[in-house]
Amino acid sequence: MSRAEEDALLARHRNWMETERAKEAYRRRSEVAEFPNAWLKERMGVRKFRVRGLRKARAELLWALLAYNIAQWIRLAWKPAARAAAAAFLICFQANLDCRPSRDPCASSDT
Repeated sequence: MSRAEEDALLARHRNWMETERAKEAYRRRSEVAEFPNAWLKERMGVRKFRVRGLRKARAELLWALLAYNIAQWIRLAWKPAARAAAAAFLICFQANLDCRPSRDPCASSDT
């Protein structure tokens, strides 16, 4: 099937895509949107839906996106804090200090 004339909307879109502003928008889109899609495909194996029906497919997609967001949250929020705590412990350990969390570092030792 082919068309002799372009649809007016398609022609407008093609003209838009030739502008620098559109090219920059698509460059940003590839940075932001394509990585999660690739992650869902490769790491979670979400290549096709395992259910039938639009409602069930949406629910499956939402679960996959929730899993992705939690993984990113752990990567960005928890791991740096855990690394900082481990580094502080190693510094105390190497200096032969008492690194137990129950010890109050501000308390005086003459009690």
